[in-house]
Amino acid sequence: MLIATARTACAFARLFFCGFCETILLMVIVSLLGAVESKKAFDLTKISFKVEPSTLALIVLTVLLLAGLYVKFWKQSYFLGTACCW
Repeated sequence: MLIATARTACAFARLFFCGFCETILLMVIVSLLGAVESKKAFDLTKISFKVEPSTLALIVLTVLLLAGLYVKFWKQSYFLGTACCW
């Protein structure tokens, strides 16, 4: 049973690796074909990403709140040995 499982895992890994290599090859081919300029494309500049200081403060507050929740719930269960292992 263990040998069959190892063979299945090896076949899955080989299939995954082949799919990964095909994707990389396709990305290289598309990149070498060159960029196509579209008339509908947005012109993105540095000013497009400028935010108000109040918006930036809310973003930082949200990230800190999420980090705090992560530390409270996930890390606590991890140290207690009750975290799920995937």
